[in-house]
Amino acid sequence: MKSLAVVTNASYQSDSVREQVSRFREECTLRGIDFMHKSIDTAWDASAASYFPPQCIYLDKDIYFASVLEKRGVRLYNSARSIALADDKLKTQIALNGLIDFPKTLFSPKRYCGTTPDKEICDCARALGFPMVVKEACGSLGKQVYLAKDIEELRVIAEKIGSLPHLYQEAIRPFGRSIRLYVVGGRVIGSVRYCNDGDFRSNMADGGRAEPFAASERHCAAAIAAAEALGLDFCAADFFDAKEPLMIEVNSNAYFKGLEQAGVNIAGAIIDYIAERGES
Repeated sequence: MKSLAVVTNASYQSDSVREQVSRFREECTLRGIDFMHKSIDTAWDASAASYFPPQCIYLDKDIYFASVLEKRGVRLYNSARSIALADDKLKTQIALNGLIDFPKTLFSPKRYCGTTPDKEICDCARALGFPMVVKEACGSLGKQVYLAKDIEELRVIAEKIGSLPHLYQEAIRPFGRSIRLYVVGGRVIGSVRYCNDGDFRSNMADGGRAEPFAASERHCAAAIAAAEALGLDFCAADFFDAKEPLMIEVNSNAYFKGLEQAGVNIAGAIIDYIAERGES
């Protein structure tokens, strides 16, 4: 492999994104691979795909542009289809149904603007009880995940989400704790526990911290099975902090700072996997 590009979203260039790009640049430099950082910062047509190398690490969630790149013959890690499945929590659960365990979940039906979800709210309250977690289908860094402590809070959340696709889910304790396993090329190469004492979400973006954690064989098997079912070359599989694997979600482009701080070279493992695939 002579060259590799990392593709990010031009409208979201946080410190975490820049650090991720920097780590891939470092690992490419060590291996003598020409590195490019690419993003689309304006309106585009299909010709924009001409300026990309044959292989790209796609850290964006713009499925439309990813599909154009693939049509032009660019090999994306991960593919447009896999990113679409992992980015949508409803699609993820549907794809993994019968393969991976999730908390008890109810999906909101498609609802048009201006309609009132009174029956839906009451039915979910009876079926799941409180507290209850509500998740928009698409979201990042825990920002579209809500905790309803009673039916009035649930009503406010549902009205805020409106017609956006979402799900209702049984709340799992302890709050603010999760387990992350990072899968590359069908292997678990590292795991970590996230803890947040001030929020029901464990995300580092919400003040969480990473701790060393040795994943069980059952968690590893579940993470690998999820990655394979979704067609992901690499991903983070997130589980609740429980003895048996109970999945939260799968991230196609998860930040890996916490794992790398624990001594796992995620960026290098991804580069090596792509180089091996490119030579085969």
